[in-house]
Amino acid sequence: MSEEPEIEIPSNLDEAVLALRKMMPSDTTAEWAAQSRQEATTVAHMGIGMWLRNNWGLWGGSVLREFFEKEFRLDHADDMSGLILDALWCDLNEKPRQTAARWAEFKAHWKERAAWGG
Repeated sequence: MSEEPEIEIPSNLDEAVLALRKMMPSDTTAEWAAQSRQEATTVAHMGIGMWLRNNWGLWGGSVLREFFEKEFRLDHADDMSGLILDALWCDLNEKPRQTAARWAEFKAHWKERAAWGG
């Protein structure tokens, strides 16, 4: 029986983006980068985004989660993976990261959801 290799969890956003760039095959990154930011991050949410949430401890207990809680005051794993995916897309397309704008979108989403009673 073979053991799966231990997954190294990045400790911040820059490390997370770098790790993803190393993991993704070049044809996949080129295809992903060619999509609009919205399309790329939405499609990736349930694929690589889920992998990030489950394997990098974004639901709890990892140094990366602690980074997002401290630096961005985020407490939902979906938002954390969303920031990582958004930063990756921006880097691949040589565009400035829109981290503050994305953070504001997440906060507005949760505020609106709370107003709905959800």
